[in-house]
Amino acid sequence: MTLGQKLQQLRKSKGMSQEELAEKLDVSRQSISKWELDDSIPDVSKIILISDFFSVSTDYLLKESESKNNNSEKKHIYVKILFIASAFFISIGLICAIGGWHEKQNLDSIAGGMIIQIVGIAALLIGRAISSSEPVPMILKITNLALLIFMPISMIINLIKGYPISPYPLNPMELLLFIVSYGIVLIIGIVIIASKKGNKSKGFNKKL
Repeated sequence: MTLGQKLQQLRKSKGMSQEELAEKLDVSRQSISKWELDDSIPDVSKIILISDFFSVSTDYLLKESESKNNNSEKKHIYVKILFIASAFFISIGLICAIGGWHEKQNLDSIAGGMIIQIVGIAALLIGRAISSSEPVPMILKITNLALLIFMPISMIINLIKGYPISPYPLNPMELLLFIVSYGIVLIIGIVIIASKKGNKSKGFNKKL
């Protein structure tokens, strides 16, 4: 069994809730939940407190859990790298599309940039698949959203106005319309992201 499984078993054997145990150990309820899910491990001082409180040895708590922790740490690093890579590829895709269209002014240059952005989206999805419990940082969600909607909004406005489809506004009037449209879509997206985060937090607290 992992340390988290042992901790959960010991807590339940005393008929305690996560909140009650958190109070005894002077930590947050979320910390207890992460320990039991093996998303993180207690520091040495907390290990000793847990050992004393449940009258078990520290060896019992730590034995056979080190490899699990190492794997968890490695997975955490891989996921973080994929999350950062997603923003990198999405931003590079936008830059390539803008630069390519400015030089050649054809759809192939835009398509190349979009493909790079798709690679960025794939990196984000792979990271989520590797560890569904690893939260995507809010700043990364907003950054990716801001980068991803830039080209589509510009292309739609160009199409409506009858201009060549480009990844950026072509004249002052179009720029004004783009700024308004871009701002509205971005604000709506941020509100949706924030509301989803709020709903997840409520659901998490209810489970506890």
